[in-house]
Amino acid sequence: MSFTVVAERSSASTIASRSASAGWANSVWNIRLTAANLFRTSWDASDRFTEAPLFKERRTYLTNQSHACIRFSVTYTFGYGKKVQRGNEIGEQGGASSAIMK
Repeated sequence: MSFTVVAERSSASTIASRSASAGWANSVWNIRLTAANLFRTSWDASDRFTEAPLFKERRTYLTNQSHACIRFSVTYTFGYGKKVQRGNEIGEQGGASSAIMK
């Protein structure tokens, strides 16, 4: 029994993604604006072509990450629980020393 190797040619291309972000934050507020792929109208992420003597194949991968989008995020951080100060963090509480920790 003999096998014949058939020549096959494959190629793939990936669409580049571009984004820009800007933000501002203070001790409790965090505001962020991100713009991605502003000039893209397609959902295509990549294409893959395979060509052999008996067939041709093209695969197109779609994703929501390659389409144009604008994201706006606002977060607020609020304190809760026991207030700690530098030098008084958990594990630094006063008390008897442990011989295991030495």
